Amino acid sequence: MSDAAADSPTYAEVALPVPLRRLFTYTVPPALDAQLLPGSRVVVPLGRRKVGGVIVRRTDARPDASVRLRSVAGLLEREPLFSAELLSFLVEAAAYYFQPVGEALRAAAPALPAGALRRLRADGSLAEGERLIPRFAGRGDDRRIGFGFIDRHRQHRKTFVFRFRRVVSGAPVI
Repeated sequence: MSDAAADSPTYAEVALPVPLRRLFTYTVPPALDAQLLPGSRVVVPLGRRKVGGVIVRRTDARPDASVRLRSVAGLLEREPLFSAELLSFLVEAAAYYFQPVGEALRAAAPALPAGALRRLRADGSLAEGERLIPRFAGRGDDRRIGFGFIDRHRQHRKTFVFRFRRVVSGAPVI
């Protein structure tokens, strides 16, 4: 094992679009170690299905020893989907509105790129006929569902949308 691989964190904390306000910890396979960065969209096993999620952070700290850890199944895109600044903002927004981080990140994520599922099947990360559940945002229904947490706090909606647009455009957040 190289020094770089020995120094890199061996676990990834992933936000999944499920109604739970927590991150899920997965082991990082050596083949994907250099590619899995915070903000990357990945496929992970959750129960008997595979789910898309976003890596929030990498860590060396193993969770409770009684927990059986599973490995990240695959990488959906070669580059991180969210910059560090945008990822930090979305995590803070989810905490502020008392919403699951995974649902907030799903609402902010664009549709999957063309050929992403085909590439996962070719890599063996997704079996033939297996679907990625739930699908990422890209349709109007998904966007409405994902931004439901903003609708519950209408008095703060303008502030959130204004700050979100500033972060996406690269302007400094006030």
